[in-house]
Amino acid sequence: MTRRAVAVSALVLAALGFVYLPVVVSLVREWSGDENYSQGFLVAPLALLTVWKSRGALRALPVRPPRAGLAVVLSGIILFALGQFGAEQFLTRVSLLVVVAGSLLYLWGAAHLRHVAFGLLLLLLVIPLPALVLNRVSFPLQLLASRTAEVVLTSAGVPVLREGNVLVLPNGALEVAQACSGIRSLSSLIALAERFAREISPSVTSLLP
Repeated sequence: MTRRAVAVSALVLAALGFVYLPVVVSLVREWSGDENYSQGFLVAPLALLTVWKSRGALRALPVRPPRAGLAVVLSGIILFALGQFGAEQFLTRVSLLVVVAGSLLYLWGAAHLRHVAFGLLLLLLVIPLPALVLNRVSFPLQLLASRTAEVVLTSAGVPVLREGNVLVLPNGALEVAQACSGIRSLSSLIALAERFAREISPSVTSLLP
C-alpha cells in the first residue's frame, strides 16, 4: 500500500466519520429502543469481523480502481441529501453503505469490493425499515405464525378460535405481536450461518479430491 493510498483512505474515513457519525449514533439508539432490530448489536460486530478476517486477502488483491466507483459515491451522497431533506432516516443510513461501497470501488477496485460485499449486506439487514414497509411485511408473517399456532394447538386437542392474529383460548387470549413475525431473527440467523459456513469451508475444501 502506497503512502498516497494510505493518505487518501484516511481522508475518506475522516470525512465519513464527520458526516455520518450522527447517523450511526441514531442507528445504535434505535437498536436499543426497538426490539425488532436489537439484533444489530450482534450482527454489526459479526459483519465487521468478517471484513477484518479478510484483510490478508484484501492486501494480496491487485489495485484496479474503475472510474465507475465515483458514480456510486455520488449516488450515495444524493441518497444522503434526499434523506436529510425528506427526514427519512432509512435513506441516510443506506447512503452510508453506498458511499462505503463506492469508495472501496473507486480507491481499490471491484475485487476488494467483492470481498467485503457480504459484510455490507449484513449491515444492510440491520437498518430499520420504514414503518410503512415494516407493517406491510410483518403483518402477513404474523398471520402465518398465528395460523401455524392454531393448527398446532388444535392438533394437541386444545380448543382455540383464531381472529386474525389473535388466538382465543378457554382461559384467555393471545396476540401474535409484530415481534413474533420472525423479522428480527432473520438477520441474526443469516449472520450466524455465514460465520459457520466460513469456518467449515476450509475443512470441506480439504476433503475434496
